[in-house]
Amino acid sequence: MAVTSKIGSRGQITLPKDIRERFQLQEGQTVAFVVKNDELTLLPLTQTLLDFEGAIAVDGPQDFARVREAVQQAQAERIAKGD
Repeated sequence: MAVTSKIGSRGQITLPKDIRERFQLQEGQTVAFVVKNDELTLLPLTQTLLDFEGAIAVDGPQDFARVREAVQQAQAERIAKGD
């Protein structure tokens, strides 16, 4: 299925009605533009990270400053190695 739409002067795109209805897109809904290689994909975002709050059980409170520091350290080491 190929459907076209023109980009307006302010960079806006109007999604055709049949596309909005097929994917149940509503006014105000957020979509993501995903770029992979030379392809652009438009994905409706139906969930946020907040929707997954509590999905993974953890033992006690988490020290996010320590987690952030460990991730930054690991990333710095990868960069230093040239990965």
